[in-house]
Amino acid sequence: MDEIEPEPLRPEKQSGCVMIPHLDEREKAVLGSVVRAYVETAQPVGSKHVAERSGLGFSSATIRGLMSCLERKGLISQPHTSAGRVPTDRGYRAYVDRIAGPVALTRDEQEDVFHGVDRAAPSPEHLPGSLAGLLSRLSGQMGFASAPRVDDARFRCLLAAKEADGRVAFLLNLDSGLVRSALVETEEPVGVEDLARGTSELNLLFDGLSVARLRAILFGASWREALPATAVARLFRKAAEELFDVARDRGTSVSGLEELLTQPEFRRAEDLDSLAGLLREGGSIPSLFEGELSEEGVTLRIGAENERLELCRFSVLAARYRLGRYGGVMGVVGPTRMQYERGMAVVGFLRHVVETRIGSGRDS
Repeated sequence: MDEIEPEPLRPEKQSGCVMIPHLDEREKAVLGSVVRAYVETAQPVGSKHVAERSGLGFSSATIRGLMSCLERKGLISQPHTSAGRVPTDRGYRAYVDRIAGPVALTRDEQEDVFHGVDRAAPSPEHLPGSLAGLLSRLSGQMGFASAPRVDDARFRCLLAAKEADGRVAFLLNLDSGLVRSALVETEEPVGVEDLARGTSELNLLFDGLSVARLRAILFGASWREALPATAVARLFRKAAEELFDVARDRGTSVSGLEELLTQPEFRRAEDLDSLAGLLREGGSIPSLFEGELSEEGVTLRIGAENERLELCRFSVLAARYRLGRYGGVMGVVGPTRMQYERGMAVVGFLRHVVETRIGSGRDS
């Protein structure tokens, strides 16, 4: 299979209220060198390092002057008087918006994504965990993925079968391709013919209704009037507590905590506070992007661009993915000192593969 060409690095979340000053080509070259060196080493970058390893061909004196200009513009800072410079949040934003270019995953990495998504495809409920794991493994950061929200998905059909132990198994199929199953104990006699007749009646009653409407009917105060007065309908309502488990629909899978623990940013005890804050917010990260994510592209928030204080030392890359009528949010979280090109490539490619290999067959 041929490699997929990378899309241009155009994060949907642009600098917004963060004013990025004009940079000439020499300033861009030096800022790019400082960012890449700091991402690689996690050590302040001096002019000598830039002169020796960047290949820019500038003298140390010229580089020192350019770094002073970048510092005055708020794009790099000097953590200690004897240290080199480190990028600021504003500097990272300038790097992403003005300097960084697209990168592509290798053929082996693309195959890893294809296989991971294909393995998860038959069971959409397991998709968030698979996506979070892939995102973490390929980006080297913490990956997250929310479960598809199915409120807009519509009822397709209901099947029921009697198990050998007397319990009844219900299989619910939604138009989005999501399949749910539940086993319930029977408290009244139900035969095979009763199940066939009862499910046929429910299929006619629920045909084309959204999950949100089904929940309202099944758990509303007037459910007795809304449902047929049959044993099968009562059993289905009992099974619906599991079939329409809200927590299962809206959970978020997180993977790669160990990746964050290896980052130099969290070697000091006091730095663990921000990591603890991230873990408290990890499950709700997708909700922070509600209404902001477009149907295409990747949204990026860098450091203080995040609205929550717990995330101000992190960068978050997020993208919406859709499977037919429903979808979720996926992305990666890491320290602001991250490989942005790599993160954008991983999130963007994985979103594309999920939508084309799973979602494209679920629109009808």
